[in-house]
Amino acid sequence: MVKEIEVTFETITPLWTGDAWGENSQIRPSSILGALRFWFEVLCYFSGRCGERDFNGEKRRFEKEVDKNRFEKCIKRKVMEENGELNLQTKIKCLQEQNIPLPAIIFGATNWRGLVEVEGIDFEKSNFKSERRGRILPNKNFFWSSPYYEGRFTITFALPSEIVEGFFYPLLAFMNNYGFWGGKWNIGYGKLKAEIEGVDLNNLTSLSIGGEEIVPRIAWFRKNSEFCKREFEEEELKKGVKHIISPSIIYIPFNFNPSVREVKEGIKQLLTEKVKLRNCLRRRNNRNFWTSVRHKLMGERGEGSKIIPFIEKVDNGKYTGGFLSIAGLLHLDKDFMRRLNRERT
Repeated sequence: MVKEIEVTFETITPLWTGDAWGENSQIRPSSILGALRFWFEVLCYFSGRCGERDFNGEKRRFEKEVDKNRFEKCIKRKVMEENGELNLQTKIKCLQEQNIPLPAIIFGATNWRGLVEVEGIDFEKSNFKSERRGRILPNKNFFWSSPYYEGRFTITFALPSEIVEGFFYPLLAFMNNYGFWGGKWNIGYGKLKAEIEGVDLNNLTSLSIGGEEIVPRIAWFRKNSEFCKREFEEEELKKGVKHIISPSIIYIPFNFNPSVREVKEGIKQLLTEKVKLRNCLRRRNNRNFWTSVRHKLMGERGEGSKIIPFIEKVDNGKYTGGFLSIAGLLHLDKDFMRRLNRERT
């Protein structure tokens, strides 16, 4: 049975769901579902529910084509075994017999339609704003993406009722705490707060799907200097890089100074700190190697940033934040990891 869930979102930082031409005049369903899929993949990979064997390097996601004939034969066999009953669990079992990764089961693959769909999005056109333009920091290549969306909007999702409470609600709770929506995460865009009437999303800590429990792996650094200091010798810096490329989501707190009451100021302070981190990874010795490390971690030349400015709104109207690292995904880049492990600095 398909159930429709109405979710109300409020932006903490601007939302950008622009298309390939940079147009951002609506909230695109594909961008919303893409964000949900990406962060579910992060959860699955860091918890060990997905591995390198499941990763499709061409599509850059965890996906495998479903053998349609094999799937249909499996369904017939299991229906006979289970006295004619066909349910979602049976379909999931047949997909798992083909080693289809969980993210592909939930969000789709070739020959398989995903379980989560967007039925409709209700937003205010007037909430697309163009007040911020140009460079965020002087002489640095960080730019405000405009127009962006600020304010509330509602999305109606449609999904099987069997996965609403065990999977969908906990995934939204995770997104509230750690995930990002849309694009432009490298400048801190895309932090939203999801709410569902009558549902408490505050205390959901694990997801369950297909008989598997998925618990987020979260680690904390006390501060950026645990990872990188200018005075680090290169071997010490290399240890810090390996530390932050551990298979978990790593939160690195940052003390705003002074206490920030505007998102724009918070983004500026975090990007100023991010510039310092980038500069910390600039080394004269073995320059090509450290350039590669910097681009992989901080984003550049086609690489998405793995260390993301993170802003939260606290009860007194102020903002707090830091950085969220998903650099553990670099373990999927075998060439980079081989070089990191063998390089002598």
